[in-house]
This record gives sequence, C-alpha cells and structure tokens, in this order.
Amino acid sequence: MRRGDWKLLVNPVDTSFEYSRESTTLTDIFLVNLRDDPAETASVHADHPDIVAELLAIRDAYIADLQSAGKFEPPAQ
Repeated sequence: MRRGDWKLLVNPVDTSFEYSRESTTLTDIFLVNLRDDPAETASVHADHPDIVAELLAIRDAYIADLQSAGKFEPPAQ
C-alpha cells in the first residue's frame, strides 16, 4: 500500500533468478520511502517501526471493511 512517500509491502516474494520462491533472505515486511529510494532497493522497516505500524493499521482497517461489505444479515423474524 502507499501513503505519501511511503510504500509498504507485506510478504513480498523475490522472483529474481538469484533466489528461490522460498528464499529466507527476504523479510515479511518491506518499507520504502519512494522519495529517498525511488528504485526500491532496500527496506527501511527496522528504522521506521512507527510508519510500519501506521500503515499496517490502515491496511487492516481496509481489509476489515472489505470483508464486512459483502456480508448479508437477513431481517429478524
């Protein structure tokens, strides 16, 4: 997800030829400031836990909203 200059990826998968899909060299969270690193070369998640927490909270709220949007409650009888 993106917010301002920040981009957060959760569970990124490396598809390059250097690593297998089960690579243990990748972390579960990839955070980048696109203004500072437009090529997205390195995650700065460890340096900005506050930004990670904020973006994860927004993502979780969005997912919860999507999940509840399709639920149908029949009228009371």
